[in-house]
Amino acid sequence: FRLMFILLHREFQFKNIPVKSQSIYSMWNYFIVMIMIIINGYYQKQIL
Repeated sequence: FRLMFILLHREFQFKNIPVKSQSIYSMWNYFIVMIMIIINGYYQKQIL
């Protein structure tokens, strides 16, 4: 799970290098947070 988080964070940084607009940046950041919450909940269900 930590490796997936690192890969997604790296992709998140890479995609935001050419982005200048703050609204697009915040929207993508919110999208990443939602993905992390869904993945975390999925892995917790797998453990249980």
